[in-house]
Amino acid sequence: MREPVRFYAFWPLLAIFLVLSGCYHTRIITGQPESDVVYHKKWVSGFVNGLVIPDWIDVSEVCPNGIARVETRLSFMNIVVTMLTGGIYSPMEVFVACAAPADWTQVLQGRDGAQLVEQAAQIATQTGAPVYIQQLP
Repeated sequence: MREPVRFYAFWPLLAIFLVLSGCYHTRIITGQPESDVVYHKKWVSGFVNGLVIPDWIDVSEVCPNGIARVETRLSFMNIVVTMLTGGIYSPMEVFVACAAPADWTQVLQGRDGAQLVEQAAQIATQTGAPVYIQQLP
């Protein structure tokens, strides 16, 4: 009589899954200088191992000057929950570093975009400071 088939492959597969899941980490840098304000959310819901992204996170009230850096990562508990649900529910941790306020020296407004760009380039070259352009409709 034969012995029943045991799950010999279970433990190696579990070990491979744990090693390959690792600490998933993504960083997006916009190039703007960072301020001291950081928005942090430990539990943001995603689905199907991160293929279905979480809902939009509105940080406009927290970061009125824009965003300097966004990071997403999986903590140990995020990985455990993802494993327990078979990857259907996959939460992640989100960090948003707000941008520092910009010190615009001048704002140019007008209807002719090409002329505005030319003026802004001249002013920026002379002053060494950024110039904001707003094209009117």
